[in-house]
Amino acid sequence: ERIIFAFLDYAGKYKPKSQDAILASVRDFLAFHDGKPLPAITTEDVSRYRQHQINVAQDGSKRSTVRHRASQLRSFFNWLVQQDCCRRINKTTGEYFTLPKNLSTILNQPEPRPIPNKEEVHSILSYMPARTLVQRRDRAIVAASFLFGTRSDATASLRLGCVDVEKMMVDQDATVV
Repeated sequence: ERIIFAFLDYAGKYKPKSQDAILASVRDFLAFHDGKPLPAITTEDVSRYRQHQINVAQDGSKRSTVRHRASQLRSFFNWLVQQDCCRRINKTTGEYFTLPKNLSTILNQPEPRPIPNKEEVHSILSYMPARTLVQRRDRAIVAASFLFGTRSDATASLRLGCVDVEKMMVDQDATVV
């Protein structure tokens, strides 16, 4: 506890919310190792925790949390190995938190956006006003975007000649504006 308190004193340069996040990461790490004292932590312990976090990330949950935890624990252990009580810890222990590059690429991908289903789009359209010409145009853009699978900007720039009603097909030429 004294070590963590000393780190929080050092971490005064961070915002309080960041300090709380770092503390939560350290507590999670220690809980994973059943409260093993920090001076007794080995690179193997760090590797086991990193693998646990990689497994959590590959399940698709908490991707951002895994990335931040790795970064926070790396900075904590880089500070820790410089403290008198922990000089026996391997100096490169902090670097063992570095995630594999292929995982970093996967983790940096944005979360998939939810796509509305037919009932949800119908509900959206039923709540949209349709009194003026502009309001009816907006409703048509929402409906067409859903049906065509296009972005609203692309739908708004479609020409009537791009839509083949008989073949139920849209063929947009992006060079024609």
